[in-house]
Amino acid sequence: AVQFRDALDQRPDSQTHYYLGLAQEGQGNDDQALTQYREVPAGDGLYPDAQLRIADIEFRQHKDAAAIKRTKAILAAHPDDGEAYLMLSLIRLARQEYRLLLDETAPAMKLPNVPTRLLFNRAVAFDHFKQYDKLDQSLRMLLRAQPDNAEALNFLGYSLAERGVHLGEAERLVKRALKIKPDDGYYLDSLGWVYFKLGKYAEAIKVQRRAIGIVKHDAVMHEHLGDMYWKHGDHAKARAMWKKAIELHHEHPELLRKKIKDGI
Repeated sequence: AVQFRDALDQRPDSQTHYYLGLAQEGQGNDDQALTQYREVPAGDGLYPDAQLRIADIEFRQHKDAAAIKRTKAILAAHPDDGEAYLMLSLIRLARQEYRLLLDETAPAMKLPNVPTRLLFNRAVAFDHFKQYDKLDQSLRMLLRAQPDNAEALNFLGYSLAERGVHLGEAERLVKRALKIKPDDGYYLDSLGWVYFKLGKYAEAIKVQRRAIGIVKHDAVMHEHLGDMYWKHGDHAKARAMWKKAIELHHEHPELLRKKIKDGI
């Protein structure tokens, strides 16, 4: 930041304003960064990037309407700006506006280089609508571009396991994710769920206990362990896990109460 301020004193230009804004934003000085980004004039090569940075700050400041309007203005002038589509997807995802996310970012799928995070965000939206073929397509496209994207490997592996399809592939995918991040509790949960779907209940319990040791307060992970205990024949431990999931504010407590009463 000091270097760029000195440069501005000597010769003000758009590039220096932009990079000073990045430096200030990196220090958490968003208001100062906004001042610099707004110095980049329309028509300058860095104008779309500066406007995107402003939109990102507006989004973080919960000014969603302003951020959406600004991002759409960028896309109107630059319909091939992949980063603008990504920004729009991030806003829609945070607002759980899944249909808008898919509709508004559909043109980006024709770009030669689709941002991988955009593919991931679209997969989340497809998952919401249970459009699993399109979810698979989006994540496989991502993994062709980034074969070691652990988040995508885990997402696809868990999704396949949840559906009970291609379980061998699901296991391979999640194990690849764990090779990259061996102590990720959520990835361990995915592996445990794959083993559960394969009927390997003892292995599932072992992995799931390790997952909960890392992520201690996740209701769904406790529900999973309860399911594993039940299928393994330990009904008392299963009911204890389901009760714990309710205590952890599970999204569907009525389903857990039914499990506690009737089992699975």
